[in-house]
Amino acid sequence: MRTYLRSTKQLVYTSYLLLLLLSGCVTPTPGQPTPTFAPPTATVKGATAERSTDNADTIAVLTYVQGAVFVDEPAAHTRSLGLMRPVAAEIQATAFQELREGSTVRAAPDAMATIVCYGDQAYQVTDGTQTVVNSTTCGSGLPLPPGSVPYVAPTRGRLIDNDGSVVIEGETREREADYGQLPIIVSPRNTALFALDPTIAWVDVSGALEYVLSLSGLASFADVTIAADAVDCVADERTAPNRICTAPWPADWQLDPDQRYFLTVSARTGIAAPLRESEVSSLRTLVATDLESVQATSAAIDALGLDPVTQNLLRAGRFREAGLAAQAIAAYEAAYIAQPTHEVAIALGDPYLDAELQRF
Repeated sequence: MRTYLRSTKQLVYTSYLLLLLLSGCVTPTPGQPTPTFAPPTATVKGATAERSTDNADTIAVLTYVQGAVFVDEPAAHTRSLGLMRPVAAEIQATAFQELREGSTVRAAPDAMATIVCYGDQAYQVTDGTQTVVNSTTCGSGLPLPPGSVPYVAPTRGRLIDNDGSVVIEGETREREADYGQLPIIVSPRNTALFALDPTIAWVDVSGALEYVLSLSGLASFADVTIAADAVDCVADERTAPNRICTAPWPADWQLDPDQRYFLTVSARTGIAAPLRESEVSSLRTLVATDLESVQATSAAIDALGLDPVTQNLLRAGRFREAGLAAQAIAAYEAAYIAQPTHEVAIALGDPYLDAELQRF
């Protein structure tokens, strides 16, 4: 009987100690072995933690981070002897970080962050304030043009995801051997036109005496000859040692909406030398209503007063969707200057890749 009572007491005592250990109220005696109930997990700020890899509950993305901005993610947990408990996991925020339902975004003094919710709203956290990201927060944000999220939320690291293919609307590919030998059209190049009188830019030809601008389409256009010393040319590291030259759109070249045109720039290096022609650049004018829609969307984005990154990414995405390469490039460049991330750099390179300007 005494043996049975002693065994029962030991069992109760052992169970009580185990309960205290699991609750964290008792620390094991140094030197004594502690049972291992689970394999070790990743460390977050000194605590063992593990994060869910399921992004089904992400509802927003940070598109702009300026200064010290932090995110407290609710998905972080600590494992203590087999029990999972929530743990504060405030981490330094990064641009294009996805946010889960219930995440807290905190901006230190003089800091700022822009949150774009997947319902096409934008919300800003500024100067020592914080917010919990949820449907209420998103619902109170600035309404964005419908379909804006793909322009600012990376998919597999890319803004405006694609399959890696390149579609060329004409023979516009430049070759390394052409630099300095043939004019290489930089703009407008294989693109739709935002304005009907764009500035023409090309890489110069060493020793050129004059350049001839040619345009073809359903209507006929007279060639325009410009003396080389009358052309504005500037150095550019992408084309060095050659420069990029520009000329205004000829006043006599009147374009119609919803038409295709083909631009060529030729160089003459001697009085009796033949013209050295560039590859043809395929141009397209938009239908009037499409152009008005793009202009209206761009104006609406500008009126939101967002940060330069989010604003320019939204504009660039809309321009690129409409085939307006030059405008998309300019907007991506502005976004990259404000926030030089690899996502924006890749997005900037895509319009150049589409036109096969390998050096750009």
